[in-house]
Amino acid sequence: MAAMIDNVIKNFFNRPEITADAINSIIYKKNKVKTDELKLVDLTPVFRLLADLSGEQTVEDYQNAYRRTVVMTSDELCCVIMGETEVDYGLPIKARLLEGGLYSEQESHQDTSVKAPKLTPVITLVFYLSPKDWEGHYKLSDMYPEMDEKMRAFAPEYCLNMVEPAKLSKEELTAFSTELGSVLCVIKNSGDEEYAEKSAKEDITELSETAKELISCILQGNA
Repeated sequence: MAAMIDNVIKNFFNRPEITADAINSIIYKKNKVKTDELKLVDLTPVFRLLADLSGEQTVEDYQNAYRRTVVMTSDELCCVIMGETEVDYGLPIKARLLEGGLYSEQESHQDTSVKAPKLTPVITLVFYLSPKDWEGHYKLSDMYPEMDEKMRAFAPEYCLNMVEPAKLSKEELTAFSTELGSVLCVIKNSGDEEYAEKSAKEDITELSETAKELISCILQGNA
């Protein structure tokens, strides 16, 4: 069942209109990025680069680790979408590592004649596909032990951009222009057993097959 939910999540977020909606609704708060501006990124070169740097992990290891991750890029940004169904306490490290790999891959293709080349910003959005609150770490510093505050000021920080259906308001859910909002709404309410058994089926009637498959897996607890 794990392989099934992996494919279902990727199939849903592989749709440019879904990623564009996520970018516009969450990052820009307006309709700025067009669907046809987004291009799917092949992560194989990034995984190869990370594997070479690691010396221990293989490309297959990284493909498995990021099997629920989709990356799309436009002229303005590179957006990483991570779909999570369970709490991963190491997610800040995992997300930061991929962003670093994407920046390194960009740098490897820079024109060496340019004195100060520019990089496309990489922004990661983590969708916690569960009706529950995220109980994992939200930032890298949550993983640090107790330390002197002076040292903490110099320690690197990294914060997750976490999207939790359970914490989304009605206004935030209706701000989405695609069925992404409907999917998150159903997931948010699926913690209610009566809703999951009755109303959920009515709410997904008009959704696409990829959306229905995703919701079905979440409701059945196949993740």
